[in-house]
Amino acid sequence: LHVARTVARRAERLVVSLQAAERLDLGILEYLNRLSDYLFVLARYVNQQLGTPDWPAADDSLPPVVK
Repeated sequence: LHVARTVARRAERLVVSLQAAERLDLGILEYLNRLSDYLFVLARYVNQQLGTPDWPAADDSLPPVVK
């Protein structure tokens, strides 16, 4: 779910870039933003239900960056 969220955020950034060249419906950006928010909340919920920490880091470091 976190990977899906990062893909949605990446798509949102690409649409923002595309919007500089093309007129796009603002609903597209709103949808992608809400989608990534939903995926984040859903990932947190699933982790809570499974008893899994959100960021499995033994040394309390920041979560890994997904590229």
